[in-house]
Amino acid sequence: MAYKYEDNSSNGSDLLWDLRMYYAFYVSRYLSNFAQSREQNNYPKMINELKWLFYTIRPRVKKEYSEKNFEDDYNNIVKISNKYKDDWTGKKRTSEGITEIEESILILYSNLMEAMIDAGIFGKGEDLSGL
Repeated sequence: MAYKYEDNSSNGSDLLWDLRMYYAFYVSRYLSNFAQSREQNNYPKMINELKWLFYTIRPRVKKEYSEKNFEDDYNNIVKISNKYKDDWTGKKRTSEGITEIEESILILYSNLMEAMIDAGIFGKGEDLSGL
């Protein structure tokens, strides 16, 4: 288990603390892996990290960003990656291909980030006691 929060209550807050830490670990891991993949121009790994991020946060962002929205953004990336296969795999680097690929990925990323902020995953206002 994660760090055990001691509040000496019997309302199960120790377990909730552990679950929040587990959740925060995976959200931060996917975001960190996404950033590293971006630095390496590893587009398939970027998409994979965003996919796992979405399925991790999906229960918390249903109102802000539905599965249909995610699928639309994801399918747009797939369409563009098929159009620019060599750019996607790194065999060739054309400005048009790279621009379209990165723009479509950043749209998905920004939509996920906006949904997480709107859902309060990073905390709201002064109440940053946990995820």
